[in-house]
Amino acid sequence: MTIPLFRNKVAITLFKGKLSSVTLHKSFFSSNSKKSPTNVLLHPGVHTSQSPVVGTRSEELDHLWITSQSQPLLRVFQTSIYRPENFNLIPANQWQSADTYAKEIFSNYIKKYSYVGITADNIVEWKYKKSDTDGYGWNRCITSYSPWKVSVIIDADILTRSKYFVSPHIVALHEVMHIEETKKYISQKMTNNLYWCKEILTTTKTIIVLDDVYKKINKIKIDNEVNYNKFIRINGNKIPIGKFANFYRVLEINHGNLARAITSPESFNFFKKK
Repeated sequence: MTIPLFRNKVAITLFKGKLSSVTLHKSFFSSNSKKSPTNVLLHPGVHTSQSPVVGTRSEELDHLWITSQSQPLLRVFQTSIYRPENFNLIPANQWQSADTYAKEIFSNYIKKYSYVGITADNIVEWKYKKSDTDGYGWNRCITSYSPWKVSVIIDADILTRSKYFVSPHIVALHEVMHIEETKKYISQKMTNNLYWCKEILTTTKTIIVLDDVYKKINKIKIDNEVNYNKFIRINGNKIPIGKFANFYRVLEINHGNLARAITSPESFNFFKKK
C-alpha cells in the first residue's frame, strides 16, 4: 500500500525567514549504490520468493485478520489511524535533523538482512519523480504473480504538507514492513482478503517512529508524552497522538510484537474507553 502523503517537492528549509522547497539529491541517501544480490533481488526493490525480507512477519498480519473475526473494532482502528494528518508531526524546518535520525533508524531496522547483501540502497527502489499529477506520494508495495515477486518503489521527492516533513526513510521503513507482512506465494484473492487490515501495523509503527525522531531532535526523553495538539479519534474517543505513540511503543515491547500488542486486552481497553 501507499503511505498517504500529500506531496509537493522533497523538503522544506528556511530562506529569508520563509519556507521554501528544495530537492534532495541521490547523494543524500547514499553515495555507494550496490548491485542487487542474485536470487534475492531481481533488481533494487524487487524481491523474489528467496528474499529473507518477504514474509518474515506474515504471521503478525494473519494474527490481526484472525482476531478481527471476533473484534470488528480493528476495522475502526485502521480507518482512524491511516490518515495523512497523523503523519504530520515533525516541523519542516527540522527536516535535516529529522532525516539524519530517520536514516539511522531505517538502517538499524534492516541490518538483520545484511547477511544476504541487502542494504538501504537495494531493499527498495529509490526514484526521483517531479510529477504532481495526483497530489500524493507514489510509494508502492506491489505483489506480482507470474513469476511471483513483490516490488517496492519509494518516491525520494516526498513531502507531506508545507508545514511538516516526513523523511523518505520513514516511508521506506513503512513499505519494507509491507514486504515483511507479505506471505510468500500469496494469491491475489488472499491479498484482497487481507487488504482492509494491512495498514494497521505499518501505520502504528510509522507514528511511533515519527514520535521517536521528534524526541531525538528536541532532546525529549522517550517516555515523555509530546503534545502535538493532534488527536486520533477511535470509537468516540479522542486520543492525543503523543499518548498513542507512547502507549503502543511500550505495549509492543511488553508483548513481543506489534500485532499481539494491538490485539491485547490492554489495547482494546485503551481505544474502547469513552
